Amino acid sequence: AVVSTQSTGGFGAPSSGFSFSSVTGTNIFADKGNSEFKFKGTGASLFSKPADTGDDNPEKEADVQFEPLVQLTKVDTKSGEEDDSEVYKHRAKLFRFDGDANMWKERGVGDMRILQDKLTKKSRLLMRRDIILKICCNHLITKTMEMLPNAGSDKSLVWFTSSDYAEGEPKAERLAIRFKTAAICQSFLEAFTKAKDESPAPGTTPEKKKPPTESVPSFGILAASGEKAPFAALGTTTKASPVKESGLRDETDNYEPDVQFTPLVSLEKVETTSGTEDEETKFIHRCKLYRFDKDSSQWKERGLGDISVMWNKRAGKARILMRREQVLKICCNHSVTPEMKLAFKEGSDKFLMWHTFADFSDGEQKFEQLAARFKTAEAASGF
Repeated sequence: AVVSTQSTGGFGAPSSGFSFSSVTGTNIFADKGNSEFKFKGTGASLFSKPADTGDDNPEKEADVQFEPLVQLTKVDTKSGEEDDSEVYKHRAKLFRFDGDANMWKERGVGDMRILQDKLTKKSRLLMRRDIILKICCNHLITKTMEMLPNAGSDKSLVWFTSSDYAEGEPKAERLAIRFKTAAICQSFLEAFTKAKDESPAPGTTPEKKKPPTESVPSFGILAASGEKAPFAALGTTTKASPVKESGLRDETDNYEPDVQFTPLVSLEKVETTSGTEDEETKFIHRCKLYRFDKDSSQWKERGLGDISVMWNKRAGKARILMRREQVLKICCNHSVTPEMKLAFKEGSDKFLMWHTFADFSDGEQKFEQLAARFKTAEAASGF
């Protein structure tokens, strides 16, 4: 048998002579009319920056300017410390004694400072709370003020002031301060003692000149730009223009506007009686009244006003009457009896104490132990 050397195609069929070698080296995607066919972008870098075609770049920041609708003027604010020089400053924690709760309460953490007035040479303690800068201690250092160490601690001190202005109005406060170390506490005590010794005696300090009156910042500044702003007319602050002719000054100062207001509702006049129409005032003077609270075993302030001794001509009796200022609420109202005794408080010639079995200040008869503190010893003796 003779074996044929001719190659066969698939499945035994005779080969047609086709092989891949015939297409090797030829471009199968070439255009019939262009043998140099290539894909678009052939040879270009994949991550290269596209060429600037002159179109707007969306990532470019827009140069936009906004004009303010309202022009605000700069206002100088004052802290009230411009005329003071700082003598001492250190961080501490302040406490105040709450008489109602009978416990110490934290008042704030901040820098305790000793400031001295440049003109009067008076010193004061000033402390502001951190961050919010709210005043939590503000009172003068007097020669009678004593700074005592707290029991069982060499880092804290306790003192009493009769007029602390931290809340805006004078108020008696029992305060305590605690420092981080005993050395800092000692340095504060030395600075306080020095300021206390250097404080001038009452009545020897020169009077401070009142600062010139300035316009208060208000909504009127919104109209400074000339544009109409909301509420601008309501807050406009006006200043009186100086009078050039001296002859017109008196007329300007004494000018009273002729304005008449007609009431919308007419009210009838009602006669009121205070209960003192048949009485004669034998004594009257301003003082502060206290009452003794048995539950807390301490004196509590009852009111500030004029205490008076009234004499009833018809009954031939006297009584002590006192009303609180502004609200005129009765805080003391009882008869003067033969067995009633007034006594000075030990160590004070301005403080008088007494008790009564029938005080009617609250409308009902009640036993009260009272005390009155006057400004001077003469007033207390006169009472």
